[in-house]
Amino acid sequence: MTILIGWEPMLPVYGKKIYGFDKPVVIAAGWKPGWSTDYCATLLARDHDASTIINLSNIEAVYDKDPNLHKDAKPLKQITWENFEKLVGTKWTPGANLPFDPVATKLSKSLGLTVFIVKGVDLDNVKKALQGQPFKGTIVLPARHDSSFYNREYFELGIGYSGYTTTKKGRLLSHLANLYRALTIKIFLKPKTVLDVGCATGLLVYYLRKMGIEAYGIEVSKYALSKAHPGIKNYLQYGNIYRLPFNDKSFDVVTTFEVLEHLEINEMKEALSECCRVKKRLVIHKIFTLENKWITKTRGDDFSRINIHNASWWKDFLNSLGYEEVKVLFFKLPKFMETVFLLDKKTK
Repeated sequence: MTILIGWEPMLPVYGKKIYGFDKPVVIAAGWKPGWSTDYCATLLARDHDASTIINLSNIEAVYDKDPNLHKDAKPLKQITWENFEKLVGTKWTPGANLPFDPVATKLSKSLGLTVFIVKGVDLDNVKKALQGQPFKGTIVLPARHDSSFYNREYFELGIGYSGYTTTKKGRLLSHLANLYRALTIKIFLKPKTVLDVGCATGLLVYYLRKMGIEAYGIEVSKYALSKAHPGIKNYLQYGNIYRLPFNDKSFDVVTTFEVLEHLEINEMKEALSECCRVKKRLVIHKIFTLENKWITKTRGDDFSRINIHNASWWKDFLNSLGYEEVKVLFFKLPKFMETVFLLDKKTK
């Protein structure tokens, strides 16, 4: 059995895309002789723009080698498609004892899907996987994006933010977006101090400081930091969201703009906790979601987004980790342009 996340329609008729449904989850099985359930699920993901497949298997995890033959086989928490393909091969044989069909593997790799492999009879563990909590199993990822991924090619050559600093259009959109963000923060929240986590070239820090706010930035991309305005480089530093180099409650407001969707789901709890730790009042998370058609239209696809869901999924996920939305007056653009959460820890 396979569950697809980030996919809306339910299919009463196989092989045809059904429009107008608003369901976030579909449970699917095989339907055509010679096709595995893995392959059927991958085809559904392809045809209906799913980003994640949860594969309910009879194994607890993928191992680095066959545990039935090797006593020293080790379970893998995560693996890239490139390495996974080496484990399962490239040819499918009916009845083969593999964690995921090799043909489905090849297609999933080309589509850039994320697949969770979870033991189906452990329903408590399945629930954790669905809610984005740490779970027993294996995550197969399109690629592992460490800090070295966010280099010149990411920012300038179309892998990520195409033309972020090199084209007139890219520079204009970046400045307008960060000016808008700075204005909304200044007008509605009136903070004295702000930390922007994942600040890229520091444009938000630049505009906040122009408005008299003591703003700082943290960024994992050394290339992005090298492109920062000379006047604010002293307020930016290299670092990551999992270990923020600041004391508790150092900033009135902590922000992330299009950061969380780039993180692996089993590391999200730590990242969210760090942001909450260093804030005094609240945290702002702007997250790319399926509703944000404007971003895709103006900037194209960003292959480092490994957690793409709709806004309601993120709301439930954040709530499951103990965060609630702060009820404060704050201007937000329509969902087709942005999805923004203002968060604090739930009070007991």
